[in-house]
Amino acid sequence: MITFSLFSVNIPILYRELLIVKNDEGAVIDNITYLTGNLTFEDSERLNYKWELDEKKNLYFQHDDIFGWFSYTGLNPNKNNTLRIMSFGNSWTTNHAKIMYEECGPKLKEFLRGSISGCEPIYKFPSEFKNCSEFLVEVEQHLEVFKPDYAFHMTRSVNIGNNYTDDFENDPIYQSILNETRYMVKHIKHKLFILNSIPSVDRQVIKHLTEYLKNNVSKDEIDTKMYMSYDKHVAATKRYAQLIKDCGSKCELIDYYDFFHPNGIKTYRYYDENGLLYMTPGSHLSSWAFEYLRPFWKHFCANKIV
Repeated sequence: MITFSLFSVNIPILYRELLIVKNDEGAVIDNITYLTGNLTFEDSERLNYKWELDEKKNLYFQHDDIFGWFSYTGLNPNKNNTLRIMSFGNSWTTNHAKIMYEECGPKLKEFLRGSISGCEPIYKFPSEFKNCSEFLVEVEQHLEVFKPDYAFHMTRSVNIGNNYTDDFENDPIYQSILNETRYMVKHIKHKLFILNSIPSVDRQVIKHLTEYLKNNVSKDEIDTKMYMSYDKHVAATKRYAQLIKDCGSKCELIDYYDFFHPNGIKTYRYYDENGLLYMTPGSHLSSWAFEYLRPFWKHFCANKIV
């Protein structure tokens, strides 16, 4: 399992564009010490709002559609860059594309992504979910033709946590993802990386975070208000854990658990001490989150994509 360790992370340097936010006096907030150490809740509100507006811009990285199939350009294929990766899933696939391109791109010959709303392609949905069923066929076809060195199943869990039972041999959802995964890895040269589940967020709680903090609502209470369908999340993590065992060496989890549990706290925490959000109201990771995750992805691409 690939995990995020807070102990290896220094304060990140943000993209310059993220710092163009003005305070009440009209001064531009552009000092990283101020940004990370002396923010007011009003400052955090402005930054969170900016990152909410930036959400679609980040999702539209190099392309004018969040969904569908796209090969990223600007790579530098040469005799030393022979690796091909394929990322597929729901909108979290495009949410992660920019950070993966920036950190893994220098090693890549090709980077193909495919995404669709609300589907998890390693789960063979019942036939009434026509869009998901058709997309799974597309994923299989692209794997067969593209034959990636590495593939990534990058999704926010939606249905894999449904109707849980720990009798995996008689669990139709688990058997579906196991059979589909076994088929997929036949067409992947090295490994399939699977992003582990995290709980979905409540859009209204996200939007009112700084209000809660200003009113001294406890962080543990905010945390439990902020995420939804926790039981389904737990069920999805259990199925993924079993899947990694049954898949063997060709499957590996990418897990953000430590990132969302700083200093050993028991709840998922989707914001930092200043009230800067790691999640957007649209249930995607924010620009701020990816800067904290950048050391993880830098290490991942250096050591796993070889």
